[in-house]
Amino acid sequence: MSKWIMRKIILSAEGQTCNKFWVWSRYFSDALANSEVIYILSPDISIEDYPNLRNSHIVKFPLYKEFFVRLFGYKKYILFLKKLFENRISVKVFKNILPVIPAIEYHHVTVAGKRNENKERYFRELKEMFTPDKAIRDNCLIKMNQIRADFDIVIGLHIRYGDYREYKNGKYFYELKQYREKIEEIFAELGQDHSVALFVASNERIDLNAFSGLNPFSLDEGSATSDLFMLSQCDYIIGPPSTYSAWASYYGQKPIYFIENAGDRVHISDFKDIRQIWEG
Repeated sequence: MSKWIMRKIILSAEGQTCNKFWVWSRYFSDALANSEVIYILSPDISIEDYPNLRNSHIVKFPLYKEFFVRLFGYKKYILFLKKLFENRISVKVFKNILPVIPAIEYHHVTVAGKRNENKERYFRELKEMFTPDKAIRDNCLIKMNQIRADFDIVIGLHIRYGDYREYKNGKYFYELKQYREKIEEIFAELGQDHSVALFVASNERIDLNAFSGLNPFSLDEGSATSDLFMLSQCDYIIGPPSTYSAWASYYGQKPIYFIENAGDRVHISDFKDIRQIWEG
């Protein structure tokens, strides 16, 4: 009888941080269920913020070594690995060579992936893996606790600029006044019975004066990771369709509303569990 060999998967995922998180979480849940090990040759740029991910027994980052990080610098080294392993030639080489090696598979994934039973079953373990560093959490929670001392409900607004100016010909690129209109619609429903604050997260600097009168705030020293965690702590999340805000909704188990059309009025009843909207 042949000896049982643990299945090993080399996983490559395209896209930005949260697109990768959606892909990784599906594979990680299967790995937990099936005693597999996932190898990621090109870590995400945010990997330093997630110690539980780096130290997990079911996922390995074999090329993420402190020696090389110190030698080349963190960002330069991460970007080097990305260029080395996520280009078309490398993907093609891995797809052709690795299948001949027993017990090793190569998966290159371009989209976030669909829901599976294991992802539901191992949600607690996945959440632990994708929990950011304590210092980041503490900074966010101190701020959130200060806000909740004065307000009953916190709305999390994700403003996606940058690449969204061009993505799908700017379909989901909204002006600040359009975002304000959506928030005012939410406040109109909640504000009569509740005191409401607005957390604003964006990949560009936003002038909070655009939301004056709506109790806006942001993190003083925000980052992609801290803003993501802060969004997950809000009561409702709103923004254009994005894996970023979707991940905050999934991680925090908070209802979300995607602004598909700025002309559509928003109601609280429109906010849904992300798993009802996507096949995440």
